[in-house]
Amino acid sequence: MGGGRLADRSADRHSHVSRLVNGLDQAREEAVDISDEVPPPYRADGFAVRFEAAVGHGLKLDALDSSGRTLMSGHPQADERP
Repeated sequence: MGGGRLADRSADRHSHVSRLVNGLDQAREEAVDISDEVPPPYRADGFAVRFEAAVGHGLKLDALDSSGRTLMSGHPQADERP
């Protein structure tokens, strides 16, 4: 495992991170648009995002501790779902 040149893996990692960040930005923009339709006293302070790891690749949940994000729930990988 882990084949390929380091530069190739690094480029993949950077493009992957870029796609994730762009997806989060889009989700935030959509949450703001939806929030504008809700009366102020009922608006949420944030929005929820669901992440699924590929089979055999865990998520680094402990990294959330310093990110300012809040983990609302987590479910372990099982044979019938990621």
